[in-house]
This record gives sequence, C-alpha cells and structure tokens, in this order.
Amino acid sequence: MSPASRSLPPAERLPRDREARGILAALRSRRSEIGIGLILLGFIVLPSGILGLLSWRAVQRERSYSEVRLRESHRRYARLAAHEIDVELEGIESRWQAALDSAATPPSGPTATWLARHDGREPLIAGYYLIHEPGVIAYPPNATRGEARPAEAGGEVKRGDREVFERVVARGEDLEYHDHDLKRATETYRTLLVQVHSEQLRAIAQSYVGRAQLKDAEWTEALSTYRDLLLRYPEARDLHRMYLRFLAQYQIAVALEGMGREHDALEALAGLGRDLVRRSDAIQSLQYSYYMDLIETMAERVLSAPALADAARWRDQFRTLKEQGKKRISQRYFIQLLEAELDEIALHHRHWSPRLRYLSEHAEGEPFLLVYRPLPDAAGVYVKGVLAAQIDLGRLKGELLRGIIANLQPGGAAGLAIVSDQGESDGTNGNPRARVGEAALQTLAEPFDFWQVAVIPHDVPGTLKRLDLTTTLWLWLVSLLLLAILSGAVLFVRRARREAYLARAQTTFVSNVSHELRTPLASIRMFAELLEMQLEHPERAASEGGRRQAADHLEIIRRECDRLGRLIENVLDFSRLEHRTRRYRLEPRNPGELLERIVASFRPHAEAHGFRLALLVDEGLPAVLADEDAIAQVMLNLLGNAVQYSDAVREIQIHARREAGTVAIDVADRGIGIEPGELPRVFDKFYTGRRRMDSAQGSGLGLGLTLARAIARAHGGDIRVASVPGEGSTFTVTLPVPRLETRASGRRAVAGARIPVVGRGR
Repeated sequence: MSPASRSLPPAERLPRDREARGILAALRSRRSEIGIGLILLGFIVLPSGILGLLSWRAVQRERSYSEVRLRESHRRYARLAAHEIDVELEGIESRWQAALDSAATPPSGPTATWLARHDGREPLIAGYYLIHEPGVIAYPPNATRGEARPAEAGGEVKRGDREVFERVVARGEDLEYHDHDLKRATETYRTLLVQVHSEQLRAIAQSYVGRAQLKDAEWTEALSTYRDLLLRYPEARDLHRMYLRFLAQYQIAVALEGMGREHDALEALAGLGRDLVRRSDAIQSLQYSYYMDLIETMAERVLSAPALADAARWRDQFRTLKEQGKKRISQRYFIQLLEAELDEIALHHRHWSPRLRYLSEHAEGEPFLLVYRPLPDAAGVYVKGVLAAQIDLGRLKGELLRGIIANLQPGGAAGLAIVSDQGESDGTNGNPRARVGEAALQTLAEPFDFWQVAVIPHDVPGTLKRLDLTTTLWLWLVSLLLLAILSGAVLFVRRARREAYLARAQTTFVSNVSHELRTPLASIRMFAELLEMQLEHPERAASEGGRRQAADHLEIIRRECDRLGRLIENVLDFSRLEHRTRRYRLEPRNPGELLERIVASFRPHAEAHGFRLALLVDEGLPAVLADEDAIAQVMLNLLGNAVQYSDAVREIQIHARREAGTVAIDVADRGIGIEPGELPRVFDKFYTGRRRMDSAQGSGLGLGLTLARAIARAHGGDIRVASVPGEGSTFTVTLPVPRLETRASGRRAVAGARIPVVGRGR
C-alpha cells in the first residue's frame, strides 16, 4: 500500500483498494489479449505503417524524378535546337552584311542615292539609315526629328566635359538633398553652363537649375529657366535618352500653378499633352504614360480650384487628349537611337572599325534589331557617322525561322517555338501563349538574344495525368497490400482470441462436466447407502414409515439418474454436433399439440419450484415438419433456463403464433434478464455469462442454447433472444411452414427419413 493510501481514512481506503484489486484482476484476466495486442502493434501495425510511408515517399519521389527527367530532356533539346538555329542565323547574317558592304563600297562612301535605289531589294532589310554626323541625316529622305538639331559649341560631348559635369552635379546634389541649401545648389548647377561645351550637358544642367528653383519656391525664376531651356534646346535629351522638352513643359505648368495662374498652368499642360501625342512615335510607351499620368493628376488638382470658371471645357479637352492614344514607333525613334549611339561612340573617341554592330531593344512590347556599320572621318581614324539597316524581324520569323523550326520539331508530346524574352510566343508553331510558362527555354546567341527557343509540351495536363495515374496505381497497390496485411493481422488476432477463449471455455466445460456429473452421482450413492442401511433392519424397512422413506429415496435416485442422463445426452448431442452426425426424424406436427405434450411433461417440475406456466396457441396454426424429441429438447432447455434464472416473479409464458411464413414459439420469463453486451454471445459454445456465474443457481455447461440453435437451424428455422436486465428474457424459436402443394408428398417422403445436421462453423 502506498503512503498516500495509508493516510486515507479506512472508509475511503477500502473502496480504493477494492478498485485497485479489480483493475489488477482485469489486467491479469486479459493478459493474453494484451500480449496479442502488443504483438500486433509491434510486429504488424508499426512495420506496416513504416512500409506504407516509405512506399508512398518512394512513389512520390519517382513521380518527381519523372517530371525532372521530362523537363531536363526538354531543356537539352532546347539547347540543341538553339544551337542549330544560331548556326542558321549566322548564315542569314551574311545577307545584310553583304548589303551594307555594298552600300559602303562607292569611293565617296554611302550615298542617299545608292540607298534609295537599292532599298527593298533585300527582303530581310526593312529600311536603311544614313547619318553622316550627329544632326546630319542623309537617309531616309524627309526624315525629321521635330525641329533641326542646332550645332553644338565645340561639337561632340568631350570626355573632359563629361568628367566636369559629373563632378559638379555630385557637389550640387549634395547641397540640394543633404544640406538642403537650395540657393548654393542653384549656383553650383549654373557654373556648368560655362564650364562644359556640350549642348546636351548644358541643357541637363539648366534643368537642374530650374528644379532647385522650384524647390525654393522661386516660381518666376524657375518659369524663366524652363522657358529658356525649351527655346534653346528643344531636342535635347537627358543621360537616359528621355526628352527634356517634356520635363520643361511640365515644370512650367508647376511654376505657373505656384504663381496662382491656374488658367496659364492648364494651357501649359494642354500644350504638353499635344506635344506628347505629336512626338509619341519617337518615344517609348513608358515615357508617354508617365507624362500623361502627370498631366491627369495635375489637371485634376488645378481644376478643383473654386475660382476657375471654365473647368468643364478644360476637362473635355484633357479627356480628348487622353483618348487620342500613342502613335506606333516610327523611323524617328530609330534615328534618335542611332544618334544617341553615335554620341556615345564620339564620347569615348572610339577608333573606326568596319565591323558590324547591333542595337536591339523593345518598343511597344516588340523587339527590334538595328545593324549598323560605323563610318570613318576623313583621316579614317575615328567614327564620324553610321550606316544602318533595320532588320524585318516579322519576315525573318515568318519565312525563315518557320522552316527551321519545322525541321527541328521534336514530335511526340512537345513542340518547338520561338518566343520573345518577355515570355510571349510568336505563334510560329501555333502554340498558345498561355503554355509558354510551362516550356523549357534557351536564349539565342547575340544579336538575337531577345528571342528564346521554347520546347512547349502539347498536353501538359495529359502528361501530368499519366504520371498521376501511375502514381495512383502504385499507391493503390501499396494500400491494398497494407490492407491485406492488416486484414490478415486482424483475422489472426480474432482467431487467436477465439482459440484462447475456446481453450478457456473447454477447460471450464470439463470442470463443469466433472462437477455436474459428480453431484448426481454423490446423491445416488448417498441414498443407495441409506437404502442399504434400511435393509440391514428389516423390521424398520417393513414399517409404513420405512416403506415411505425408501420410496422417497428411490424417487431421488431416479430423479438424479434422469439428471445424469440429460447431462450425458447433452454431451453426446454436442459431440454429434461437432462431428455433424446427429440425425432428425422430421414429420408433420401440429404445433399446439406438440407444445401441450412438452409443457405437460415440464409442468410438475415447474410447479415444484413455485412457477406458473401459461401456454397460448393461436388458432389456425399450420403444421410444421419437426422431430418431436429434438423440439422437446429445445423447449425443455428454454423452460429449464427460465426456471433457473428467475427470482421473485415466477411466471413463464409460452406463446405459439404465425410470423412471416413460419410458426414462432416465444418462451418469456420475468427473471434476471441478460446484459446487452452478452446477447450476441449467449448462443456460443461453452458460454455461460457473468450473470450465470454470479447466480446462486450454478453455471451449467454452456451447451444448452448452443444445441437449441443448432436444432432450430437444422429444422430450417432459427432462434433469437430479446432481454431487458431485471425484467426478463424472451427466446423465440421459428420453424418454417412447408408449402401447401408439397405438404402431402412431404408427409409421405419425410416419414421415417433421417436428415443430417448442417454443420455450423466455429
């Protein structure tokens, strides 16, 4: 006993000790079941679970490997296809290289006349461009960039100018953004107007001056600065190739708004919008959208001023500007790019070389390609101009690449396409753009690096579905194997438990048989000895009392012999049941008459124990085929159980009735009843039940109900039970009614026949 238990009062300690002993007894009684459960868990369930997990992971890993192998094969083919296309494109490049070499061949160099005469002869060249020097465009004819580009003081942007510009701008931005000394920053930016000679750098410096003035709220000075910038440098661009004219017009509107001149500010915004639309073919969509958004935002702010009278007219004007939309990129845009490239070459004083160079970007979401050849100065040392050609990428894709792609198609579940580096398919092989994200991509070599070779699966859902189907089949197979293992384990455990139960039951049965046989034998021996003692005194045996006592002793001996005979008969019947050798003599019987004879034979025994028997037989019951002795054995067993397991209320009712093509015989008592958990097992072999073991009537052999069910089923019927603990039990035996047309012939055929019991599995 634990110290905690010793400290409890005796009244509380006793129930707890009793409960602990009950738990230990229950564990000891179920020791074999617990052992089997542990074996099942340790040697079957856990290994099966681990096997299932490992199998599932292996199947998933195989599916992942299949996907990886599929994608890797697509990537390898994309690399091979890209290499083949690069080789083909190298041969195609020689065509426009020859055209540019021919244009630069004349002694005086390329001329606009020669370009005009040969323009259109090479299908892959969309147009030629000839710039003799910055600002001097010789071809195409009538190509303008808006207004004439003024000559720059000192010519090109010199390396020294660039270095001075960057150094002074860094000092000015430090004053502007870190020290917030806007006036000194303005003066610092102004020094660039005299320190550099490049018109482009002067224009940029002047825009910085105006920016600092706006921050310092010097509206008038900022307005003057930006108007002068727009007048002096109308075509100037910043270092990112963005027009400064758009910035100047917008800042003019900002200065006018700061001065309280809302009407003039709206005029400046409208002028900026018209200028954007007019020049939209020479700028990118990003720059166009940026300034259009600035115009819309500022216009809404200015139009919200209460003093503005004609706000509706201005709103209509800005709405019209927005609806016009951007123009497509034209030759003006490419000319500006070539001029910017020429400025960059001049800035770094690159030596002239006849090698072809390429310029490629995206415009309006589509790639373009310019190939140019630098033109030398008079000394043939430095670059002075450029001769360029725009490659017709649409024709290159449509006529040449389509044939290359067709020859390289992998077939099977994938197709080949050329897509842009922004992930959009050119439709060369009809694949939808939505599937480009699933493709294996390989970028082409320069200058065609804006294109990618894509190996696109034709049926990605189908391919994945096939992989999923294989995975699913493997998982189902593994699941079925695991289910088979677990089912076998469960069956094994159930079989083992049943075998253990039967072994215990058989042991109990042998013990009960020994006890049940010893009891009548002891009574027979005792009363036989009493008779012998009476015979030793003839005068006492001859007296009236002696004869009556001898008769009582003989009655008890006869009764115990009958009891012993019934026990032996039950054991023999069980043996016949086990070996399926019992025979029944089935004859047509009247259920009422049969029950009356059985009840009459049992009534003295019942009344001797204080029971009242009631027999109720419905009218018109049909005859049944039955073995009278076997049915009597069933009924006497049920009636004996009713007597044995009844307490205060000693009433037994037998009721014969019609039930769904059968004759049902109910035997109802008002006894102790059967627990619900025991009802499914009351007909099992050797089962006696807890209430039987606990009752004062003894336990019995546990064979009576088993034999009753076997006999009922051998007759083609069955037996069932309904019980409420403490209120009694009702056993119902059903016997089938033979069909009318076979009843007469059945009477003749069955009479005297012996029908074997249909064996029941354990």
